[in-house]
Amino acid sequence: MARFERAPSIWQSVRQIPDFPANDWEEFKQRVESHEFTLGMDYSSANHLAPDTRGGVYRLWVAVLVAIPYLAVGLSVLGAVTFSRLRILLAIPPIILAFIIANPLNPLRRAATVLCVVSLVLLGVALIRSYPTLTWLCVAFATTFIAVRALYWTNTMALRLAALASEPLFLFLFERKLCTVRDNRTGKVHVVPTQFLLRDGA
Repeated sequence: MARFERAPSIWQSVRQIPDFPANDWEEFKQRVESHEFTLGMDYSSANHLAPDTRGGVYRLWVAVLVAIPYLAVGLSVLGAVTFSRLRILLAIPPIILAFIIANPLNPLRRAATVLCVVSLVLLGVALIRSYPTLTWLCVAFATTFIAVRALYWTNTMALRLAALASEPLFLFLFERKLCTVRDNRTGKVHVVPTQFLLRDGA
């Protein structure tokens, strides 16, 4: 957390932010907790920054989630070579597809979720009918999809909680347009004014 406290900052408190919807930090946190406000996070930035706000166990969990798609590809190649079944390599395109469509920024994310559910249903059928290749295709696709979704969700939640626990971190994110504040009563989304936007990177 120290890196965020040392980072260049325009404001030292939310009180200094023009047109900010709360008078001070405590009021802001209270209104988020009461669901009057929603603190939105940039998904890509959450993946990059969230591990820095947590300890070793959390970072290990993130590393496992990151490794799953690559592990699925590796196991597909290993299985094809070991069992002399090139059909197992057919799992690689679904793995890549799952990796892409699991991104929560995907405009078809709901359809992607349905596709994951369908793959789990097919997995059940494949297991019952003893179709090993189809079983692996479904396992590889669903596991990759779930791992990527879990990675985004976990990091977003972790960064959101960390931001609510640290005003310097919140200011770091807000000043770089890496988070937004939505007033759930009016629907207005508050972002840093363009003239104050910091672009020094995270």
